[in-house]
Formats: sequence, structure tokens, C-alpha cells
Amino acid sequence: MAEDGSIDPRFETFEPINDLERGLVAAQEGETDSLSFLEQLARAQVALLVDQEFADTEHPEGVRPLVLEGAAGEGLLAVFTAPARGYPMTEQNPAFAFAVEVSFAWAVHATWAGMGIVVNPGWGVGLTLPPESVQRMKGDAAPPS
Repeated sequence: MAEDGSIDPRFETFEPINDLERGLVAAQEGETDSLSFLEQLARAQVALLVDQEFADTEHPEGVRPLVLEGAAGEGLLAVFTAPARGYPMTEQNPAFAFAVEVSFAWAVHATWAGMGIVVNPGWGVGLTLPPESVQRMKGDAAPPS
């Protein structure tokens, strides 16, 4: 996003680089229904931006993911359809320069009450899941191990 909240022109062009992104584009262009994409997203790996680097085998204390503020002041966990999609947000939030891949189910269960999820913030292709939707997703699935 540009400083005024609009999409930065450098990130308007979105060429899908994986199946999840192809599904997202198809849903946004009306080629498939949103529910089909949400089912695909629920099974997918996504990337989070975090404030420190760590190895896959470590679980360090104090790692914070990038959380943005929504229009109503709610927290929105930023998730990306590929690690490289985090670049616009890393540019604006340099403290969150590290990407880690997790299951979308893990990301959902990592949210707290009243938090939504924003997919691909900074890009012209993405979506926002409001807190109510995220809470319903948490209720529908067992926490990932």
C-alpha cells in the first residue's frame, strides 16, 4: 500500500505463482465461487511476516507476526499466498522482515478474539476475513498440532 492507504502501483500487477494464487484470482474474477477458494485456503500453507528469524526446529519466545489495523480498528493478522508477497508490507514495516510458512489452519488458531485475517495486504489481489468469520473458522476445526 502507498502511504495514503491505496495500492502501490508497483504491486497492482499480480501474476499467480502457485495454485493458491490461481484459485484466488479465479475467485476474484468470478470464475469460481468464493466458498471453493476458502476451502482451498483452509488446506493451504501461507506465509506470515515475523519480527525475528528462527530455524524450523525452534519455537522461540516473543516472536510477533505482523498485525495490521482494519477500518474499524480491529487487528488483522497479515497472511500471504507466497513468502514473496510480503514484500510491500516488509517495505512499510521493516521490523517484520522475516517470512515463515504455516498452515492456514494454524494462522486461524493463532488469532485472538476480535481479530480478522487479511490475505495479501498491499496487493490488488487479496481479501479480508472479518473477525466473525475467523471465529467461525476456529469453531469449525480442531486446533492444529
